[in-house]
Amino acid sequence: TGSFRNLELLHATPFARSQDLNPSNAIVTKLTRIQDYVLKKFDPELHQHLERLEIAPQIYG
Repeated sequence: TGSFRNLELLHATPFARSQDLNPSNAIVTKLTRIQDYVLKKFDPELHQHLERLEIAPQIYG
């Protein structure tokens, strides 16, 4: 698994969050969209706080 992890790092998108790279299902995609668009628009302070703490939307959604 070590070489597989190294391969993943080689093909990783710079500055991308892990939940954005490979959403596991529709609910993760929807929660991420809510965080990135709805929350950012209506409560930018909370959005920034969650981003700074790197709290994934699946945790609170």
